[in-house]
Amino acid sequence: MPSMRGFTLIEITIAVFIMALALTTLIGLESAVVDRSLFDRNNLRAMLFARRILAQFESENSGFDIQDRTVPAKELIISGAEEQDESEIDDLTATLKIEEWPTPFKENALKRISLTVRWSPAPRDALSLYYFVPFDETQTPRGDEEEDG
Repeated sequence: MPSMRGFTLIEITIAVFIMALALTTLIGLESAVVDRSLFDRNNLRAMLFARRILAQFESENSGFDIQDRTVPAKELIISGAEEQDESEIDDLTATLKIEEWPTPFKENALKRISLTVRWSPAPRDALSLYYFVPFDETQTPRGDEEEDG
């Protein structure tokens, strides 16, 4: 009687188990790559928006007051500024804080502009930038305003 050659049921079961484990690992790696790609895309959108806002501050040279506000990103864009596809910034939220920033040499030498752009409520889904500009001498610093009496 000729001997039967082939695979036993246990060998086939182990092979299927190894293949399932390998496929699960590959799918997990693929989802991590997709997640990182989406994060990088959103981070790039936030960076471009932040650059657009900071460019507005640079071009104005003055006229931006001390403030602290969180608004939808569209509200920070100055009317008449370069038009862009608004759908790109629909889901962005921006926190803008402008404050006096003293130096050791002068009390009101700089203004610090803090801009945080968020694209979701998750803590890691935000881009924060800090930008310093000279304090405009023609503006009265907060707290030094004269009261009319």
